[in-house]
Amino acid sequence: MRLSAELQRKINGLLISLSLVAWALLIFRPGGRLEMDICRVLTPTTFWLSFAQLENFNLVWDQLLGWSLMVLAMMCPKLILPIQQLVALSLKRLRILNASLFVLGYLTSWTMAGILILATSLNILRLLPQSYLPALVCLLLAIIWQCSPYKQFFLNQGRQHKIIRAFGYQAAFDSYVYGVRHGLWCVGSGLLLMLFPMLLPTAHIFAMALITFIMLSEHLQNPRPIKWRVDLRLQLLRYLIVRAGKYLTNVKWRTAGDVES
Repeated sequence: MRLSAELQRKINGLLISLSLVAWALLIFRPGGRLEMDICRVLTPTTFWLSFAQLENFNLVWDQLLGWSLMVLAMMCPKLILPIQQLVALSLKRLRILNASLFVLGYLTSWTMAGILILATSLNILRLLPQSYLPALVCLLLAIIWQCSPYKQFFLNQGRQHKIIRAFGYQAAFDSYVYGVRHGLWCVGSGLLLMLFPMLLPTAHIFAMALITFIMLSEHLQNPRPIKWRVDLRLQLLRYLIVRAGKYLTNVKWRTAGDVES
């Protein structure tokens, strides 16, 4: 089944709006009580900072909330095509439920990854506070990973869409599993990229925006052969340039038509 243009616009608008709201919460942190700056580091007296210790400081949930907002802000635009495909395969009465379960499964995968990433980043920065060295090492590893065939494998798997069953709990279960699986491929593809902003002493939001741009560019790529390659992954930039060129051309022709008339 092919979705109508109106329904596609609604899905696009909803996911982009969720992303913008999450970005706003991360940037402005309304209320000031919640620790939404997921890059802030505690300085405990113990050698290893565990999440059990974080809970004693009543900060674990704030850290996970910040992580969830970070995932929503950066990943919502990447979910447009999978959710469109899922909605197209779902019965009309199950579309909202199936899409919600898909997002829940996707967040489940990233939440599990977030526990690992938060624990790793907090402990690394506890040992090297206000140092750019961990971020530089992470960036180097991320660049190597970007060029590796393993990265391409995860990207290719993320482009494979699942056929779900149509009715009842089976459709709900398939939607949730589809979200979990899609999330796992995204985690495998972008784990080091997501870790990089959290290791920076400053400029967290700028780094997040840069990583988001790279991840969206990867999402625009078609599946490729699994091999080592140097790829700057600038598909989003090329797409924006093409769209801007078409827009300027249309404006030029309309202006020329108005002058002639």
